[in-house]
Amino acid sequence: MRRGARILCMNNYSFSKHHEVSGKTRWKCSKCSSKGCKASVTIIDGSAFFTTTDRGARILWIQDFSFSKHSDAQYVTSVRGARQLVLNGYTYCVKHVLGSKLHWICSTHHSKGCRAKVHTMNDLVCSQLGAHTHPPRLISHQVEILTNFCNDMFMNQ
Repeated sequence: MRRGARILCMNNYSFSKHHEVSGKTRWKCSKCSSKGCKASVTIIDGSAFFTTTDRGARILWIQDFSFSKHSDAQYVTSVRGARQLVLNGYTYCVKHVLGSKLHWICSTHHSKGCRAKVHTMNDLVCSQLGAHTHPPRLISHQVEILTNFCNDMFMNQ
């Protein structure tokens, strides 16, 4: 016979049930939530769930895919009019479209052997695969300046 409250175990961490509302169940860190730990799990209808790291970063999990909103991921238009992803100073172009999931490859050095890839779904970065074989062309500060400049130019026309 079971005693006590149910505990959710995930990645060697334990969570206790906090509340349940309309198909969403929220679990909080069972060890340190009283000490300010932000780690939590939110299960949505048993198929998708959010986790929150102890530092407050939110991650969405659907099946085996994890999605996190990268503040440094931006989308720009290339000189030839194609949409490009800019992440950590590197630019990527679309290689494959699989429904709402996009596979991106390095746009500057793929032909020279760079195998770095990024997968996105609904503009959220799912995964980064492989390492670049070259330094980034743009540093994040330059990307921000360029993006702001382009936004200002289009707003003023």
